[in-house]
Amino acid sequence: MTWRNLGPADAALRSKGVYWIDWNAKTGDASAKRPKSLSEMTRLATRHHGARVVLLAHDTADKKLTLWSLRGIIRFYRTQGYQFGVIS
Repeated sequence: MTWRNLGPADAALRSKGVYWIDWNAKTGDASAKRPKSLSEMTRLATRHHGARVVLLAHDTADKKLTLWSLRGIIRFYRTQGYQFGVIS
């Protein structure tokens, strides 16, 4: 997703010690055409190989496939040298 003309908003947030980041990879668990299998979701979530990946995945009761896919997604990114953190 591309956000434009946010310089003034970014500066206002930064002056208060607030920073934001946006996701650049996704599981597709909220897309109109959602993945229907573990392999499909894992493939979608791991196709981005930039220097930094912020993966969008939803944590709700009805996102069972997302939960089941996480082990493979995490394994893939760890083998590629990525480290994990929590954004809250």
